[in-house]
Amino acid sequence: MIPSEATLRARRRASEFGPEFSFALENTIAAEGLFSDHDLDPGGATRYGITEAVARRHGYKFDMRVLPVEIAVLIYYEKYWQVQHLSKVRSRYIAAEIFDTSVNAGPWWGGAITQSALVLFGHDVAVDGRIGPATLAAINSELPKYERHLYAALNGMQFVKYAVKWRMAFRAVIAIVRRADSDHRRAFIRGWMRRVSAFPEMSQWGA
Repeated sequence: MIPSEATLRARRRASEFGPEFSFALENTIAAEGLFSDHDLDPGGATRYGITEAVARRHGYKFDMRVLPVEIAVLIYYEKYWQVQHLSKVRSRYIAAEIFDTSVNAGPWWGGAITQSALVLFGHDVAVDGRIGPATLAAINSELPKYERHLYAALNGMQFVKYAVKWRMAFRAVIAIVRRADSDHRRAFIRGWMRRVSAFPEMSQWGA
């Protein structure tokens, strides 16, 4: 498929922020599409995945239908990539997954889902939605050996978020996990995640 003009412009703008951000953006912006304004979407008018409210907070004052892709890329970098320190994650696949979750669900959820997955892997990190030094250290300690396992866990926790919806219920699940048979879970969680991710050809990037 020949890339559209908007895709080419997005790639040029993203390249200014490095190859790992460009890799993550390519997947996310393709999933988000051009423009939508669905009655059931609380985000309202959205172009390239950027909601009107987010665009307005970044100073954009015009019709959302003509939001330039270059502005969308800049917002993605500043609000979703840079704020989560994703350039410090030592796997482009894990960084891209956290980025995509943050775009789809919000930066707090991108951080909280990542931290929740790390709790399942036995790491003592706070589930506060902020990816700082402790969370980054926990992520990178799983890499590269357990890259695919962590990727599977991130997707699993993302599903829980969409199924449950409520932040307090999600935190309650994590509280239970912290208390219940943590040694047993810690011993087997990576093996369970390996089984979940057993078909690489079905993965998001086919790698």
